[in-house]
Amino acid sequence: MVVLNLEARVPVTRNLQAVPFYDGGNVYRSISDVFHPKPIIPTGNFIDDVNAQNLRMHWTNTIGMGFRLKTPFGGALAVDYGFLLNPPEFLIPQNLNTNSPTTAIFRLHQGQIQFRFTQTF
Repeated sequence: MVVLNLEARVPVTRNLQAVPFYDGGNVYRSISDVFHPKPIIPTGNFIDDVNAQNLRMHWTNTIGMGFRLKTPFGGALAVDYGFLLNPPEFLIPQNLNTNSPTTAIFRLHQGQIQFRFTQTF
C-alpha cells in the first residue's frame, strides 16, 4: 500500500478554516508494480484475462476542499468534498454462456462528500 496525503489548513475567520487537500496512492501486489507494472499477457481464457486486467492497479489522485468549523465543545464540524481525477475501471464479465462473452465497465464515482465531527489538533 502506498498513500500520500497533503492538506493545508487556511484560517478564514477565528472559527472557520478552509482545507484544500490532495490524496494519492493505491494497493499494489508488489513494490515493483508501483513504478514498473508488468505487461498483461493474454492467456486465451476470458475469465483469467479479465481478472488479470482487474488486478492491475494504477496510482489514483484525489483533490478536494474542506471546511472546519470550531465548536464550543472542543472539536470541529468538518465537511470535505473530494474529486477523484482518474477513477479506476473494472471489467465485469457478461454473457458467459455464449460463444462471444463481453465485458461491462464499472467505474468508481468521481465525487464524494463527507461530514464528520473531528478533534482539533
